Amino acid sequence: MKSKCPGMKLAMFPSELLLHLNASDEILSLTRDVGKTSLSPWTYRIDMDTTRFPAMIQEAQCLHKTCEHPSGRLLSKPIQHEILVLHRGTETCSVTVKTKLITVGCTCIRHR
Repeated sequence: MKSKCPGMKLAMFPSELLLHLNASDEILSLTRDVGKTSLSPWTYRIDMDTTRFPAMIQEAQCLHKTCEHPSGRLLSKPIQHEILVLHRGTETCSVTVKTKLITVGCTCIRHR
């Protein structure tokens, strides 16, 4: 990809990021299965934006409006978390820090 911004290195947005996690396969497997075994199950979707770093963010998506509970009176609601991301300006050749609200999982709440 050729930059429209002279002198601006694309290295500010690395194409790869090497991550070393000191977690066992058992912990990683448990993390992946939490969304499937929850009373308020969710799956993940990919949010892709090539002008952002990180370009790819996994977000949870609640599968049901109500929880899988015998009473049937619990609502399934997203758990959200705010993260910092970098955005590359297309016309101004700048990089700005912005916040993004992402869904990290789902939980059960009582009706009001």
